[in-house]
Amino acid sequence: GDTGSQFLGAFLAIVGMEYGFNINLIAHNSYVNSIFIGFLVIGLVFLLPLTDTITVSINRIKKGNSPFVGGKDHTTHHLFFKGITEKRIAILFCGIGFTAVFLATQLVFNYQLYWAIFSIIFCAITFLSLYLNTILKKR
Repeated sequence: GDTGSQFLGAFLAIVGMEYGFNINLIAHNSYVNSIFIGFLVIGLVFLLPLTDTITVSINRIKKGNSPFVGGKDHTTHHLFFKGITEKRIAILFCGIGFTAVFLATQLVFNYQLYWAIFSIIFCAITFLSLYLNTILKKR
């Protein structure tokens, strides 16, 4: 229910901040901007819940509704309403999640600038795709 999901969200946020911002990254014998990389790693790990929460909040506020009241307007609901089966939605979200975690681990353990750039592009494409899916109507 909502109480359990809020507790889980708060717990994961605390753990993410604790471990995400305490990463010592060294690339080419110089310290990289670890605060930016920390935000990027946390953003990648929590890409799907962040995307869903931001998308739902934006859409509800645009409609004049409270973002804190439940509904069937999440990204997964919109994909289902477009005719995609629940199994395929789960596979899609697992693929996005695994890709995001792979990119996060590359940033932490094998930092290269191209991993950071690719991660930013991946986050932007994922967010825009899921957000646009919620505002574009099925014909």
